[in-house]
Amino acid sequence: MRLFVAIDIPEDIRHGLDTEFNKLKQCVNENGIKGIKWVSPHLWHITLKFIGEVNEDALLPLKNAIEEAIKGVRHFDLTIKGIGCFPNYRNPKVIWFGVKEAPEAKGCLETIHRGLEMNLSGLGIGVENRRFHSHLTVGRIKKCPSPSSGVKRLIKCISTNAIADIDDNNGKGGPKPLGFTVNKIILYKSVLTPRGPIYTALRTISFPK
Repeated sequence: MRLFVAIDIPEDIRHGLDTEFNKLKQCVNENGIKGIKWVSPHLWHITLKFIGEVNEDALLPLKNAIEEAIKGVRHFDLTIKGIGCFPNYRNPKVIWFGVKEAPEAKGCLETIHRGLEMNLSGLGIGVENRRFHSHLTVGRIKKCPSPSSGVKRLIKCISTNAIADIDDNNGKGGPKPLGFTVNKIILYKSVLTPRGPIYTALRTISFPK
């Protein structure tokens, strides 16, 4: 089984992002940028830890380790804000929407990630070498645009499609608030198919209030 731990994106937030997502795709199409595979909104999530392939008999120890890793974590608030790419604009591979923690929740995602890394490493799960950067993947670039004009056009599309957060809204219209409360994490199974991945929730672990 191919597994990962993630935060699900509530349905109303997915709908709230529709306009920005469609604007981004339209800009990419109008600028003739090819080779981007967009992630369907129903698959959007915030990955906390990619586990990879494991045997079915490892499932119970994994569930127990995940529960132990998040002990003491309570509900916290996140906002979707900003657009960018990994690893950088010179060689973009992933297009993402940013994730911002509420001031009182600053560091929660990093704490959960570190706890998962530590507890799951005891079960032989590899530790991620890259710095953790919470995000919501919306597109994967299969063929990098040409180093000059193609990348410049992509940067233009990304930089001109901003997402406002709750603090930017100020009750004066504009984009609707895109904040939500995180009250659980989910252990998912991922099955790769020619039509795209299929995610199945194997375990939902809730946080106390």
